[in-house]
Amino acid sequence: MNNALRDFKGVVIFTTHDHEIMQTAANRIIEITDDGCIDRAGTYEEYLDWKKNREES
Repeated sequence: MNNALRDFKGVVIFTTHDHEIMQTAANRIIEITDDGCIDRAGTYEEYLDWKKNREES
């Protein structure tokens, strides 16, 4: 599944709680919160780093 998602050249929108799939297949993270929508390009790890730095500021 991970390889198929990563290798697919089209657009796929998916939701998951699986960290491995997020890290290997996602290249854009969209988080819907009570305060609105956060839309960031990059891996899940990059998103977590960005979010952590934002909360520390």
